[in-house]
Amino acid sequence: MESAMKKVVKLPRFQDDTDTFRLCYNITSKQNFPPITAHFKGADVKLDSKGAFYSLYKGVECFAFIPYKNGLGLFGDMAQVNYLVGYDLNKNIVSFKSSDCTNY
Repeated sequence: MESAMKKVVKLPRFQDDTDTFRLCYNITSKQNFPPITAHFKGADVKLDSKGAFYSLYKGVECFAFIPYKNGLGLFGDMAQVNYLVGYDLNKNIVSFKSSDCTNY
């Protein structure tokens, strides 16, 4: 995902001095980053920039997907922003519903 994002986003890069994020960009205005669709068995979740990018500093946005232990990725808390997530433990199904979580 990181290499695909590098090809699509043509903004000046920023080196993260916190050593947390590998892909950060300097932005001068509200940036519309490309949407990302996460594919799960039985569900596709379209993420907007709030779910895919983290505001590290004013004017710096970082790609929030980072490798976790041996290249394993997690669908973490940033990706779940503005989604209600349901778990059906009997059927082993996870569901996602887009929502404006500022209303809760």
